[in-house]
Amino acid sequence: MVGLLFLYIGLLSTEAYYVAFGIRYQFLGLTSFHIVYRGLTVVRDAPYLLVPYALAVLWLTFYDAFASRYWPRLAELRIATTFLLSFALLVGSYPLAVAAGRHQARTDMATQTTGLPSVTEMNGAPILETVRPEDQYRLLLSDGDYVYLIETVPLNDVRKEAQPIITRIAKGDIHVLRTGH
Repeated sequence: MVGLLFLYIGLLSTEAYYVAFGIRYQFLGLTSFHIVYRGLTVVRDAPYLLVPYALAVLWLTFYDAFASRYWPRLAELRIATTFLLSFALLVGSYPLAVAAGRHQARTDMATQTTGLPSVTEMNGAPILETVRPEDQYRLLLSDGDYVYLIETVPLNDVRKEAQPIITRIAKGDIHVLRTGH
């Protein structure tokens, strides 16, 4: 049950994060490990997501420690009650996970609050002449085929729903890519 929540919340927050940038995560070739890792680490920025995790752990602990011994009738209903609790946790986690992904995307879009590494040097194909370090480009993602850069925008523009400029460059066009904070 807890593993399902990690996967589910990771999937939803990842989807909401990349959709905010106009990118469909399904085409990025992210591994399932990345999705589960996102489900584990999203609580750093969205501690309210600890609630569904805690409820799942409490239920499993409660059942194993007390219910099976002291309430035999509940033991007969274990599958049904676990199913209902799982369903409730999935339904309740949906808006929380989506909100967490959107919030993190808005944070990373803004020049003042982004946690993405800045591009300090990039050399390669002629298209890269348009990407200069002073443009405040940040490395959004590097998947198997492409590197995604964003030009962050001022925080006030993010609040007005302004979208950052996203540049997608084939990995074969890049010879040197250096980042820093």
